[in-house]
Amino acid sequence: MLNNLFEETSRQEEPKAFIVANCENASYGGTICAERNAITTALSKGYRKFKAIAVVTELQEPASPCGMCRQFLVEFGNCRVLMGSSRGGDVTETSVVELLPNAFTPAALEIHDEEEEKSE
Repeated sequence: MLNNLFEETSRQEEPKAFIVANCENASYGGTICAERNAITTALSKGYRKFKAIAVVTELQEPASPCGMCRQFLVEFGNCRVLMGSSRGGDVTETSVVELLPNAFTPAALEIHDEEEEKSE
């Protein structure tokens, strides 16, 4: 799987793209999906807001990010998700929130902290 992560930039700047791949491991827990690889690569370079992520697979049909990656992505906002196949065909467009409705986000933690402070 290959991902392109596009960083949100001002209109004057060219968008930054981070092109990464997943890293399979014999121990499944050690596998790093391309989506998480893209986010952590961008974070390590100081980027925090993302416009879109493109997920490209070698499968016949486009594939969407796994559940863990959906949760990881939603932590950074609701960017566009483009899914396609290197074999051609249609590209499917959606958003992180559409892939993970009712997501648990950092905002839920902030609300919890505020409620705790009120009850003290």
